[in-house]
Amino acid sequence: MPASNRCSARDIRALVDPDRVHRRIYIDPDIFELEMARIWGRAWIYVGHESQVGGHSYIDAYQESCGNDPEIVEYEAAMRERYAPARAEETLARDFHHTVVYPCLSIHSTFQQLRVVKPQAVDRTRMDIGHFRLKGAPRAYHRRHVTVSNNVNTPATAIGADDYENWFRCHQGLRAAAQDWVSIHRDHGRDERRGDVVYSRMGTSETFQRNQYAARLDYMTASA
Repeated sequence: MPASNRCSARDIRALVDPDRVHRRIYIDPDIFELEMARIWGRAWIYVGHESQVGGHSYIDAYQESCGNDPEIVEYEAAMRERYAPARAEETLARDFHHTVVYPCLSIHSTFQQLRVVKPQAVDRTRMDIGHFRLKGAPRAYHRRHVTVSNNVNTPATAIGADDYENWFRCHQGLRAAAQDWVSIHRDHGRDERRGDVVYSRMGTSETFQRNQYAARLDYMTASA
């Protein structure tokens, strides 16, 4: 029996409240099957850059600059000369920690990374991380951020150990029967809406998570 016959639109809606989500959406194989069909099966999915077929990927982008490497200092000076100091500073200082392209792509401009989420099973997700080079920027930018990733994103890193531990504990907790709901309530009711855009009022707000689950609910019930 298809998963759509086992999970009605009413069932799916009952799992998402404005400030919490039910743990079933993380652990139920039927819901995972529906997500793969209704979200991942209908969206443009980033797989990789064509150059990855034969080697590393190089993708045009812009991000902040820092450091005292001679190449970088020279590049910043050239930016100021070409665009004037105010415009150059605005460009060089721009920093978006993550830009998410729903549902699978995260552009991490600070580290010059593309992070691609690839669901494997209801209890297993793979994330591929690749680097892009900045158009017109010195090679020192690329070398520096590859070095950072080798220190931060490798399995042996001490920096990521707490993240891995948190993910493991979250998976364990979701399978426990003590609590059925996962809270995403932080700053709920105090978000600022301007047209179609919702803005958070503080850095620890879970506006992003609430927006993600609202979008997910629309996709999951679109043809239910």
